[in-house]
Amino acid sequence: MHCIALRCVSALVEQGYLDKARTEWYVYAIERRLGYCLAGVWLIAVAFVLHAPLQTALFFGSAVFLRARTGGWHAKSVGGCQLLSMLTTLVVVWAVGAIPAPLRMPISAVVLPVCIAIVWHLAPINHANIHLTQKECDANRVLSRYRAVLLCVLCGVLHLMAPQSALGLSVTAGIAVASAGIVMGHFIKEDISNES
Repeated sequence: MHCIALRCVSALVEQGYLDKARTEWYVYAIERRLGYCLAGVWLIAVAFVLHAPLQTALFFGSAVFLRARTGGWHAKSVGGCQLLSMLTTLVVVWAVGAIPAPLRMPISAVVLPVCIAIVWHLAPINHANIHLTQKECDANRVLSRYRAVLLCVLCGVLHLMAPQSALGLSVTAGIAVASAGIVMGHFIKEDISNES
């Protein structure tokens, strides 16, 4: 993706459409957009393969919504991140669908408090790839807690409104994956923030 973004930006700089001094930023911005497009394609593919579009969207959306403020462990490359995200989504959505309906709510009831404790005590993780200021970390600490609570409420509503479906557990799984990223980031020690 980096090569594609670099070629696009170089061509636009040569034609005078973009400022050469900001080339690195433009490449980064295009790389991110290409990553989003690729993620959308494989997300649709996973949903299609598993015949579970709503479960896939709830799982992935919950994980991304929480992780945007909690931080956590990061893959060393965009390609590695895409591959790991795709495999995680495929395995987790399949596993959630395979769990018998009567066990889904009790599993959420056990997993959610553990995940909330992780978010409350360890988030955010200021990974070396992100470089947040202390002020940004403080803001993300508060926002990550709000987001975790909001997702728990969504999970509860889904379990109550559709107790036989896997929708509530899909949200729980998204929260759990984001929490696992926090724990990995905390123990792998790529965290660059001051311990607080």
